[in-house]
Amino acid sequence: MIFGLCNRIDGLPLPWMTPEEYPATNGRTSSYSAGALRVMADCWLDNRRELAVALGVDAGVRDVELIAHAYRRWGEDCPRHLLGDFAFALWDGTAGRLLLVRDPIGARPLHYYVDQDVLAFAGDLERLLTTSAIPRRLDEYLLGAFLLRPNDYFPGLSERTFWRGIGKLRAGHTLVVNAGGVRHARWHCWEDALPVRLRHDADYADALGERVERAVARCLTSGARVGAHLSGGVDCSSVAMLAQGALRRRGEALAALYTWFAPPDDEFPQGQDLYPVVARIAEQEGLPLRDCIFSVDDWIAVVTEDFTRRPVHMLLYERNILRQAQEDGVGVMLSGWGGDEVVTSRRWAAWFDLVRQGNWLTAWREARRHAPRRAHHWSRDLAGWLARSWLPGRKHALGSATGFEPLPFVDPRFYQELLAD
Repeated sequence: MIFGLCNRIDGLPLPWMTPEEYPATNGRTSSYSAGALRVMADCWLDNRRELAVALGVDAGVRDVELIAHAYRRWGEDCPRHLLGDFAFALWDGTAGRLLLVRDPIGARPLHYYVDQDVLAFAGDLERLLTTSAIPRRLDEYLLGAFLLRPNDYFPGLSERTFWRGIGKLRAGHTLVVNAGGVRHARWHCWEDALPVRLRHDADYADALGERVERAVARCLTSGARVGAHLSGGVDCSSVAMLAQGALRRRGEALAALYTWFAPPDDEFPQGQDLYPVVARIAEQEGLPLRDCIFSVDDWIAVVTEDFTRRPVHMLLYERNILRQAQEDGVGVMLSGWGGDEVVTSRRWAAWFDLVRQGNWLTAWREARRHAPRRAHHWSRDLAGWLARSWLPGRKHALGSATGFEPLPFVDPRFYQELLAD
């Protein structure tokens, strides 16, 4: 965990930092201090070897030291040269500057609070809420939005927490604090990526496979025991098998495969959902399969968690898996979470991309092709996404066309603000 509290005097942040390093199998959460430079980081750098060569330092130094060297070389642009999961705070006493930085996908959390007198930050929201300098007041607006539409994403609320004044640093962003004040800077933008143009469709599949294989291999360099999720889907299965192949080539293997599907019993003779698939994969690879299913007590424990203080989304599935993995001595857990969305965008985002590119006929055909899988007509999904994307001024009035049904007892202005970009 990283934590810091700064007393702002005359606009200058004067850090009083208390790094809290919890025991971790990879030893990646740590602090570094040299002269006027201080760094605290919760990080896992995948390109540490290449970075060490580029910076001319020993490859055995800690990740947090690599971040410090990268800052000395590239200044505020240093995050652009880091590859991996990271959230860090860096204080440059010479320049009188504090940086809070988060990786491109937000794999590591970073929260902050700022007012005229105090700036505090922490990876764990709970840690900020125990700080006496921060008032604990619920953000009733965000709480209302969540209770009304818990599964929706509202862009205007993405940087807020359920506690007023405490924000979430956005992925790929830096918070800069100096004598000039506080400012946000976006250092990573997915839209800036150069387009890939290959000759044949099959070439794209090959190129994607090479990149996924390279990304998985980068996660196997710590020396820790490795486990993997196995849901039976393309994403988790691909990651797990690529890791198993890479480990087997050096005489090792995954510690185990972990699934939340139930094995066969009297109620489900074939097992729950994709259990037969994951069982065959585990048998094929000769790997132990951990059935980390949840009980009624587990469900009650999760739904009674205080969701304003810690995320509970997917905790029902993950709690037992992480507990079992820890008992197995696993230090690195690989997963395919979100892989389907990244690669295929699922059908709704793919429809939007096709329409945006002018491929109306292809979008129409794809929408119809998925129609049997939906209870309602395929045109509703397509019309809803077009409306949400191209008619922002009418979002609150679209009703069933967007799938968003306003409740009659809620002020329409509340919905209108929620849906505003």
